Amino acid sequence: MKLIQAVIRSSALGQVRAALTASGIGGISVYEASCCLTQDETGGDGLALNRGRTGETRRRLEIAVPDIQLAGALEALSAALPEGHKDDGEIHVVRLFQARRIRTGEINDNAL
Repeated sequence: MKLIQAVIRSSALGQVRAALTASGIGGISVYEASCCLTQDETGGDGLALNRGRTGETRRRLEIAVPDIQLAGALEALSAALPEGHKDDGEIHVVRLFQARRIRTGEINDNAL
């Protein structure tokens, strides 16, 4: 099992949801996200919040998928996201050791 974490522009959320749904992926968690610049990027002390080149807010997505659906999910995400600018977003994939559906007690792939 894998956990896909993506930070995207808010305006791309609808396209991403549609693409993931069309590829059979469901269960997306969405959070508001802020990007921070490091001290070197701000030219001063501490951190500064960065809303991106357009001032647009970001969304952080978490999508848990069985290993067999990972390639399709990444393909759908990449196809739905714009490319070519520094602030287009990021996608990270991490291994999940266990998933459990609280309501039914199902575990691992069955819980996804």
